[in-house]
Amino acid sequence: MDNKRLVDEFLSLVAVENFEGVYSKDIAQGKYFGMPLEPIIQSERRLRARNERSIAYFSMEYGLASSVYNQFQSIRPVSVQNMNQTQEVFSNFRLADYLFTVKIDTLMDLPIYSGGLGVLAGDTVKTMADYKLPVAAIGMLWNTGYFRQKFWFKYGQMPEKIHWDINSYPGLIPLKNRIKISLQSEEVYLRLWKYYVYSYQHDYAVPLILLDSNIEPNTEKNRHLTDQLYRSDDTSLKAMQRIILGMGGVLALNELGYAIDIYHLNEGHAAFAFLEKARGVTGDEREAMRKHFAYTCHTPVEAGHDRFSISEISKIVKK
Repeated sequence: MDNKRLVDEFLSLVAVENFEGVYSKDIAQGKYFGMPLEPIIQSERRLRARNERSIAYFSMEYGLASSVYNQFQSIRPVSVQNMNQTQEVFSNFRLADYLFTVKIDTLMDLPIYSGGLGVLAGDTVKTMADYKLPVAAIGMLWNTGYFRQKFWFKYGQMPEKIHWDINSYPGLIPLKNRIKISLQSEEVYLRLWKYYVYSYQHDYAVPLILLDSNIEPNTEKNRHLTDQLYRSDDTSLKAMQRIILGMGGVLALNELGYAIDIYHLNEGHAAFAFLEKARGVTGDEREAMRKHFAYTCHTPVEAGHDRFSISEISKIVKK
């Protein structure tokens, strides 16, 4: 297939928002930000095929090491907000502080993870790509990431909010697709983004679908639902983030036309995916549906799992 037909085929499968204005130079000549375009087309076709046992993999975070592993290249300049900042060590010896400042001028990793769970999820998706499995990964587009570590000799860790430029991160593309989660008292709208995780040989690619609430016509409060990973100071916000990942993830897969057979939940954060799939299903059908769900427990301690009261959730989620 020639390069123009490759791009046309890609665009027939992936509705890129503002393609001509922003992304037409990075997705061109049979390339996707410097990577081969054909593996994406192959993956997208398989996820829509009814004769494949496709898998949806849900995780709250993904550590992809995107600054060093299969790094995408962009013709557009990368925002300084997406570069690693100067690393500084603070102490009571100012001369040493000055001499041992480490300057790093590299792209930062896609800031949608915090630690071990995210690294596990990222490695799992990379392995799935290596094995060329028909998989779509589902996650959240954290607009302010987790947090950046700063250290001070007197106080230890001093967390700092991350400000990164979503629109110029190489390989990350917005889609025209929008979905809506209908709740008891409101509706939450989500924009879909994609980031492709390539195999080591660059001969297959798994789409990572990222959910973003920072759009109109959401309320100001709801636009911040996908701001920061692991906010623990607001139980209602935590519940809403889990609803977005689980219910929103299922709706996103439907919107994209993916024929999913197995729903794999990495930890319990996406448990609402089962509720979304169970709508209108009763009795034996619901029992049979359980065979289409798999679960990985990463943190086998009580403190590592969310608990929400039925009364609290019933005020948010429609029956």
